[in-house]
Amino acid sequence: MRARHQTRRIPDSMEQVQKIFRTLSDPTRVRVLALLEQQELAVQELMDVLGMAQSRVSRHLAILREAGLLMDRREGTYVFYRFSAPREGPWHDAWQLVRRELRDHPLHLGDSVALENVLRARAARTRTFFDAVGPEWDAVRKVFNDRSKALPAESPE
Repeated sequence: MRARHQTRRIPDSMEQVQKIFRTLSDPTRVRVLALLEQQELAVQELMDVLGMAQSRVSRHLAILREAGLLMDRREGTYVFYRFSAPREGPWHDAWQLVRRELRDHPLHLGDSVALENVLRARAARTRTFFDAVGPEWDAVRKVFNDRSKALPAESPE
């Protein structure tokens, strides 16, 4: 009599652990999460910090979004992303481990410096915009009859 081989289904919890490991196994995705945990950023800003092409950054964002780790919001033609860190469960535990290991890593420290530069540039663009529009602000408000409708989306370029 031949023995029957039975195919066993992997439990959902094990599939989730495998998904966590696959998602966090790529150093770029870990860097992206670490950055987006600190600050909401647009794709262009992530490209500037990471020194990577748009297609590569977007591919990693798609994987992280599919894993349920990112929140996004539209502002004009831009999409800003932020890391929605899980508060409990295996994703939380895995991220806490990764975060501890990243703390003093040279690449993470370099990303933090680059992030500060990107945020300074963003603030300078905002100041420049308002310096240019400021003298005419009252006239702009009258045209739109509401200050909130008069503000264009901030450009991360």
